[in-house]
Amino acid sequence: MPAPATPYVKGSTNTSSPLLEPKEIEPIEKNLFTRVWLTRFRPFGVDAQPIVEPAEAALRGHSPAEVITIKDLGQWDSPLLTDRNQLKAGIIGVEVKTREQLELEEVLLDRQSTISERFTALKGLMTLVEEGKIVPPKPIPESNNHIHTWASFSPYSPAAAVWASYLAGLEVTGIIDHDTIAGNYEFMEAARICKIKATNGFELRTNAGDDPELKGLVWNYPGMPGVIYFLAHAIPEGRLSEFQTEIIDGIHEAKDRRNRTMIEGGVFRGLYDGVERDIECKGVNGLLTEMGAGFTIDYDRDVVPLTFKEGDSSEHTENSTDRHIMLAVARKINENVPPEARAEFLTRLFGRPLSDKEVKMMGNEEDFKDLLRAGLLKPKSEKTPNSVLINPDERECPNIKEVSAKIKKLGGIPVYAYLGDPTCQEEQNLEKIVQYLADSGVEGIALMPHRNTPEQIERISKLANKYGLLVISGVDINRPEQPLIHHRAKAEDYPEFRTAANAMIGHERMSVFGDCGFLSDTLATAIPDRVQRLQFLAKVGRLKGISEDSIHALSSKPPEEVIRLIDAGLRELGDARLYDAELRVAA
Repeated sequence: MPAPATPYVKGSTNTSSPLLEPKEIEPIEKNLFTRVWLTRFRPFGVDAQPIVEPAEAALRGHSPAEVITIKDLGQWDSPLLTDRNQLKAGIIGVEVKTREQLELEEVLLDRQSTISERFTALKGLMTLVEEGKIVPPKPIPESNNHIHTWASFSPYSPAAAVWASYLAGLEVTGIIDHDTIAGNYEFMEAARICKIKATNGFELRTNAGDDPELKGLVWNYPGMPGVIYFLAHAIPEGRLSEFQTEIIDGIHEAKDRRNRTMIEGGVFRGLYDGVERDIECKGVNGLLTEMGAGFTIDYDRDVVPLTFKEGDSSEHTENSTDRHIMLAVARKINENVPPEARAEFLTRLFGRPLSDKEVKMMGNEEDFKDLLRAGLLKPKSEKTPNSVLINPDERECPNIKEVSAKIKKLGGIPVYAYLGDPTCQEEQNLEKIVQYLADSGVEGIALMPHRNTPEQIERISKLANKYGLLVISGVDINRPEQPLIHHRAKAEDYPEFRTAANAMIGHERMSVFGDCGFLSDTLATAIPDRVQRLQFLAKVGRLKGISEDSIHALSSKPPEEVIRLIDAGLRELGDARLYDAELRVAA
């Protein structure tokens, strides 16, 4: 294990505190830090009381009004080593927060809070920034356009994700939830409160059933031939409801039936290779009944309440993922099986012995959920003899060409999610896949730098450029230990990531005026070269915004006139002033 990095103390704004200046303190044992982090997670800092003792000398005398927290600065090579409780060498910081800040942050993380309460808390935090009680972050030219929230599965509420993005100093943040846009309004409104640029999107799964050779490959979904993770990026806010009715509603119906069958057992009728098929499944409840467990899972009582409540509604969205399902199973086991009997119970449930590592995973709910996913919701094999997985069908995973066409028709940008997992067949067939994507109407490739080597990033970037596809970066946040920024995706090394992020912002801004977005005929006529169109939209995206007066004036003009006037305004400002300027158009 590498030597622990030396932490530092970040200065407090409380003048009575002795911690005004950074100080060197004794290194905190990294595996201890990580263990506390994984079990007592806070997105904006981890409760550090269990590990204050190693740094007690440096921290002694802090104000009682302050709470000690640990903050990860995300400067490691990979989020995790093979041992989950050890991080690679990095920088670990200890910072001091006022209790007022911490209490407002807790509202953002409270699953019983309403959207109104989260907005109020967020406004309170920004007031603390304005009053100098929270030091504003140093802006950095980085983006993360792939952040999951409570609307699918994540430690972050949509508002919390935006606040974490603000604290990280991100230039652009972006919401991506599985099969839902339920959190998008909250995310975008929170971004306006925090004055941070944000992109709109969601994640779905598709298939390549029209290509006999590619449809049988394992693409970017390990162990699942022909199922493809896919993204709808840069959705204009005003058209979200159309995405719901045109794409998401049909996916939800199929997914809900499949999920319920994997829990309750029975027969799932699905569409596979264009043919209706009946799939028999024992389900988790069937396994539990055979074992004589004495309990089963009630989908509506145990799973649905774990899903997101949109807005101030008391109703759950019922957008259950496999993570929700297995979290419900983990909690039910913990409620009904004594700790000393759980390893033997799981051995019977899985139909195979547990490894020592798997036994340890049962001690942490987050890890236990992942252990159950691996044992029950992966394709059947020697390791998963009792799997209850039903492969998603073509209603849940529509054809990639059809989905791409719909996304573009509704004003979004269809994007392939590149995984780069060597256990998949994606890597061996990468150029063939990228060419197929381009031919299918896909407009971009999203990288997840924490999962890719620099060589992989270089390779996929070159292929994307060769076939005229955007390259978008995002860390795919859905676990507490993931950093919002990854050093493999720095803008100084990959300026195309920053260009794409700002171009998506520009696309969303221009789409307000009708047929003016990245893929519009009007913009293509005005700026025929695709690269120049991208640069134009990136400039629009770099702006602090477009003034309300200008938006009102431009809204009554034809799209070609809007493009001409905005282009003239950008030229007048000049590149050096874009980041600090609000565009005002003499319309």
